[in-house]
Amino acid sequence: MEDTPLKNIIAIGALTLLLSACGWQLRGVTGKAKHQQPEQLHLIVQDGKTPLAQSIKSQMVRMKIADTAKAKLALIIDKEEVDRRPLAVNDNGVTAQYQLIYTVHYHYEDKAAQFALPGRKVVSWRSYDFDPQLIVSKAQEEQALLDEMREELAQRILGISA
Repeated sequence: MEDTPLKNIIAIGALTLLLSACGWQLRGVTGKAKHQQPEQLHLIVQDGKTPLAQSIKSQMVRMKIADTAKAKLALIIDKEEVDRRPLAVNDNGVTAQYQLIYTVHYHYEDKAAQFALPGRKVVSWRSYDFDPQLIVSKAQEEQALLDEMREELAQRILGISA
């Protein structure tokens, strides 16, 4: 009867050894990149030069991805939308909290194969308290949040896990 705990420990150890020997591991624990980044990418922005385009370009520089028209793959930013919605009002009916919603519609085109991948949409949102007596500082806070959201979306579009 006293051998039962020892047998259980040996069985668990053998099972663990067997699973690790066959290469089984939890999902997402491989240590390998999900996908390889291209060496070149052509960035096309439909709305011209936007702050998001600048964020994407700076991320590409950090990742050592060249932005060139000769690239086989093009990233097309179709549309950017920033929406500011009231979230809460105070007793006087004045907005006390806002929500910022930044949406980007984009798609990739493979120039060599001459096809476009399906369009995608990424969304980021933040909320912040608003005080009409602190209008300048709240405008700066809103701008800082938009900058942060832009960086987040640029990373998500390029597939960077931050």
